[in-house]
Amino acid sequence: MKSYKGWLERVQNYLRCCLNKAKENGFLYLINNHHNNPHLEYNPQTRPNQLPTLLSNQSLDIIRHQAKINGWYIEPNEVGILP
Repeated sequence: MKSYKGWLERVQNYLRCCLNKAKENGFLYLINNHHNNPHLEYNPQTRPNQLPTLLSNQSLDIIRHQAKINGWYIEPNEVGILP
């Protein structure tokens, strides 16, 4: 049981790191904007802080709903805060 808990903590840290990198590099914005404008050209010289707000609450609700349908949504009470 201890090794499973340790593994879950490492996965949680890894996913948190991936999400932060995606936000920092504007990846989430690109996914959302590509859905709305498939002909968008990505410019790697664009700084992440120059990109518009990543996702609206409505977009997040849609993504959350799809994640629940697909089985990859994690309820907030399932995630513990690590020291």
